[in-house]
Amino acid sequence: MNSGSGVSGEGCANRARHVNGVSRGDDLNDPGHVSVVSQESSMSKESSMDKESEKPCHAAPIIGRFAPSPTGRLHLGNIAAMLLAWLAARAADGSIVLRIEDIDYERMMVDADRWIMDDLTWLGLDWDGEPIWQSQRTELYREAMKKLIEFRVKQMPALAGDRLIYPCFCSRADIRAASAPQRGDGFVIYPGTCRHYSHEDGGRLTPDGELVADLRPAARPRTAREIRKGIAGELRQHSLRIAVPTSPTCPASVVRFTDVLCGAQKWNLTTDLGDTIVKRADGHYAYQFVVVYDDLAQGVNQIVRGRDLDRSTALQIWIRQALLASNAVDVPRSSSQNGESDMREQRNPTAQNPQYWHIPLLTDAAGKRLAKRDKDLELATLRSKGVKPEAVLGYLAGILGIGDGQDISADDLVKQYRSFHAENLAKALRKAGERDRAVHLADLEARFSISL
Repeated sequence: MNSGSGVSGEGCANRARHVNGVSRGDDLNDPGHVSVVSQESSMSKESSMDKESEKPCHAAPIIGRFAPSPTGRLHLGNIAAMLLAWLAARAADGSIVLRIEDIDYERMMVDADRWIMDDLTWLGLDWDGEPIWQSQRTELYREAMKKLIEFRVKQMPALAGDRLIYPCFCSRADIRAASAPQRGDGFVIYPGTCRHYSHEDGGRLTPDGELVADLRPAARPRTAREIRKGIAGELRQHSLRIAVPTSPTCPASVVRFTDVLCGAQKWNLTTDLGDTIVKRADGHYAYQFVVVYDDLAQGVNQIVRGRDLDRSTALQIWIRQALLASNAVDVPRSSSQNGESDMREQRNPTAQNPQYWHIPLLTDAAGKRLAKRDKDLELATLRSKGVKPEAVLGYLAGILGIGDGQDISADDLVKQYRSFHAENLAKALRKAGERDRAVHLADLEARFSISL
C-alpha cells in the first residue's frame, strides 16, 4: 500500500480477463463464514451457500495481485513478494491483477506508478487486464462506507449494541496518552474513547459519515459542533472507526487462519488490534478499508505479502466480514466456487476466504526492513549497473528457497516452481519463511559483479 497517471501500453504485457457476477452477503456472526469466531462450527445447511455446495465442487481459479504503492522505486523486498505472488498464481494457471494503491497522497511520487510497471515488465512479471488506481475509485468506497454505516447493529450481538462505524475525534497524541504499547512491538491499541462518548452523547452519522445531533425526544439536543467540542475539548474534524468486539473472551473476537508459510495463526481483535480507522479525518479512506474492498471487488483469493502485515490480516478478515454481511461489495462469481473453502487447511481459496502467504522480510545488514529509502537496493540502481533480470530473479528465488540462486528467466522459473513436489515445495517455502533475510551490499556486489 498504504497509493495516477496512466501508462503507455509499450512494453507492458497485459492479458485481458473479465469476471462477472456477484456474491451474497453473510451474517457477521456466522461462525463458518471465514476465520472470524470459532472455526469448529460449520455454516447452516439451510444457507444459500450450502445449497450451492450440494452441487459438484469446482475450485475457483487462483487470482493473485500486485498491490504496490507509488511512493518510490521498487526495491528487492518489494520484488520478492511480487515474484512469489506471480509464481504461485501462474503455476496454478491463475491470473494476477495490478492495483496501484495511491491513496496515501502525501507520500505519492509523480511517475512512480509508471516506474513500477516498467520494472515488472523488465523482470517478465506480467499481469492480467488493465491496472486500476485506488485514487479513481473514491465513489465506490463512499457507497460501501454508506452500507457499513447503515448496517443494522442488531445483526452483530458481539458489538453489544454499539455502532459498527462511529466518529472519532482523538488525535494521535490523545491515543498515545490513553494507551500502552502492546506485545513489545510499539503497536498501540485504541482505547475506545470516542466509541463510548459518541454512543452516549446521542450524535449520529449520516450515510455519508457526517455527524449530526440526534434530535429524538429521549436524547439531550446537541449540535454537531457541541458534540465535537464536548468530546475532543476543541473543534476537530472526525475520522471514522470500525468497531470490534469489546470482550476478548467473546468467540467473535478471535480470528484464526492458516498461513501457507507460517502455519496456524490466531489473533484477538479486542486485545491485539482494537477499533481501527477506516476513513481519515482529512476525508480520505484508510488503507485497511480500501485494500479489503478492492481484494473482494477484484476477486482476489491469494494474498502474498511481507510477514510484517500478519496482524493486519486479522483486522482485514473482520472488515471483509462486515463488507460481505452488509452487501457493500459485489464479488465476481468466478472467484467463488460451488463448495466450501477451508480456511484452516487453505484448500479451495475464494475471495471471501482468501489464501494468505506472509513471506520473510529482506533486511539490511543491521536487521532493518528494506524500505524505499535504501536506494542502493532499488531495482533501478541494479538496472543502471547492467544487472540482467534473470540475475535478479535467480537471486530472489534462492532467498525464497525455490531456486539455487542461478540466473533464470521468469518463464523458466514458473516451470521450475511447478516441478517441485507439493510437499517439498511447502517445506522449502516454510523453511525460507522461518526468519528474515539480511541483504549485504558486499554479497550483492559479488553476486552481480557490480560496485554499489
